[in-house]
Amino acid sequence: MKIRYKILSGFVILATMLLIAGVISIIELTVISRSVNTLVADNYKSIEAAKIIDRAIQKQNIGALLLVRGKQAEGQKMIIMADSLFNTGNELMHSITLLPDEEPLLDSIKTQHVYFQGLWTRVFDKNTPTQVFTIEWYYGQVFQPAMETQMLIGRVVDINQRMMYKSAAAIETNARRTIMPTIVAIISAVIFTLIFNYFINVYFVSPIVKITKGLENSAQFFTPFNVDIDTKDELFDLKQAIMHFIASYKTKI
Repeated sequence: MKIRYKILSGFVILATMLLIAGVISIIELTVISRSVNTLVADNYKSIEAAKIIDRAIQKQNIGALLLVRGKQAEGQKMIIMADSLFNTGNELMHSITLLPDEEPLLDSIKTQHVYFQGLWTRVFDKNTPTQVFTIEWYYGQVFQPAMETQMLIGRVVDINQRMMYKSAAAIETNARRTIMPTIVAIISAVIFTLIFNYFINVYFVSPIVKITKGLENSAQFFTPFNVDIDTKDELFDLKQAIMHFIASYKTKI
């Protein structure tokens, strides 16, 4: 094999190893980025939806307390706002991929919402006397169910926060896995470089040194140019050319 092809093949192998490692790392990072972004986005949306529902419950409490204080118009207006806010949060929650632990909680929250809608139907009924809206009514029919709903919302937030923490831990683990091919490629490249350097010395540098010494001995001590090179490449051709040149030169002398 020609020397240039030997050297070129070494660099091609080295470049191929690094290219493969780089491609694997890029693919792994792309896959991790897409999956994590989707998961974290869903967790974030779930938390935001839960916060919206929680604000709706708070407004319901305020509206009910306004009714207790005899401010029926203000109370009804606040309850309408709360019901609209609740629906917004509920729609956002169901627009994303739910976790298995979330589904029963959301079903319970939906059941509570149905209960509140039935309660507000009576509130907006003109035949319902305002004397009904007492502090006992608020505590028994509004406050207690509202607290239960907020506890369910808190559990939804906790579940999604734990999943976000797990996602962060998964990113760290996958990042280590992603850089492993690169580390292996670098170590392999170092080992290959050492081996390649050895072959360069054996098949390139050493023959040149032999030819140089052979020429120096022939020139100084008139010894025969006898250099052992069996590489069958350009250096072998160079040795043969020098031998022919020396033989031709001696013949002319």
